Amino acid sequence: MTQEAFDRLLAWFHPDRNMAGEKYEVIRRGLTQFFERRGCLESADLADETIDRVIKKLPEIYDQYTGEQAKYFYGVAHRIYQECLRRPQITSSATESEDSIIQERKDRCRQQCLDKLSAEDRRLITDYYLKVKREKVEHRRKLAIQYGLTSNALTVRAFRIRSALNRCLEECLELLSNSDVINQPRRAYDNE
Repeated sequence: MTQEAFDRLLAWFHPDRNMAGEKYEVIRRGLTQFFERRGCLESADLADETIDRVIKKLPEIYDQYTGEQAKYFYGVAHRIYQECLRRPQITSSATESEDSIIQERKDRCRQQCLDKLSAEDRRLITDYYLKVKREKVEHRRKLAIQYGLTSNALTVRAFRIRSALNRCLEECLELLSNSDVINQPRRAYDNE
């Protein structure tokens, strides 16, 4: 997602960037809760995926969609949830050990990507997601003051950092996956 696409999303929400930023936060929080209530373990990731899909669709719907934008997001979220239900659910001890390996890789990549950030950006993004629910709003208001930003500017800056982290994480996991394929032992019949 580009900054231009995110700016367009904010403009779709409201002409006032502060109000648009607040609406973005409300929708994102609502989407996360939507997936949590349905028992999805990766609720924040699924909320981000929902937002990404809406942003990709935005050029088509920007001028034509009437009504509350949040309803559109929840429609997309419902489709994503249905997709999750159709994914095969495998439960075995082998899968559990694979899951722990995948989680270990994610943790390693996440730390590597955080280490690539400047100290200030790393502190900001860590503090930004520190609190949840009711405490989050007040915490982020104080955080904006601490960094000398408006609430909306803080939201945009956190979005940019999170987007950079997501790109870094995807690249890191891709590199690890590719190295696993390369480092797998060859079987005798692979040579035939």
